[in-house]
Formats: sequence, structure tokens, C-alpha cells
Amino acid sequence: MKRTQLNLDEKTYFQLASYARRKHTSLSKAARDLLSKQIDKEYPSAKEALLGLVELGKKYAGSWKGPHDLSTNHDYYLYAEPYLTPAEKKLRKKKR
Repeated sequence: MKRTQLNLDEKTYFQLASYARRKHTSLSKAARDLLSKQIDKEYPSAKEALLGLVELGKKYAGSWKGPHDLSTNHDYYLYAEPYLTPAEKKLRKKKR
């Protein structure tokens, strides 16, 4: 386990403390649990991503009816993160 320090605003701190009390656990364990749940939700494991790719393969096996951009946008289909060309990335940075 790695040691780290978090700076929380007052509202977040009290929400975390309340969650920890309800779960009868420490602030550290509550923070680890909540972070882990959120990360798992947003970023599937490599195993889950590969299983998703296998399912896509099964779905379109023997046909060419799959997404025409699957090889380019495989990250989008696996992780919901579309491929962006360097020019598109540059445009997105300018918009921020």
C-alpha cells in the first residue's frame, strides 16, 4: 500500500466522515473504498476490456457489418474514449 495525502474541501471532508461513520470504518478505508469503486466504474480492467472485445468479435463474426472504424476507434468501443487525430486534439485544447 502506498501512503498519500489528500486535501479536501470542508463539504467533501464531512461527507467522507459521515460515510465512514455509517460504514463503521476509518476515513482512510472509506476514501480507498470510494475511490476504488469510482475508478472501477470509469475504467474497466484489462480483463473486462478484452472480454468486451471478444463479445464484439462474436457479434460480428463472419460478417463485415461491424463498425467501419473499429480498428481506429477500438478504445472508444472498449473504454468509451474516442480516437482523436492530432489536429482534433489540438482543437479540443483550444476550446478549453
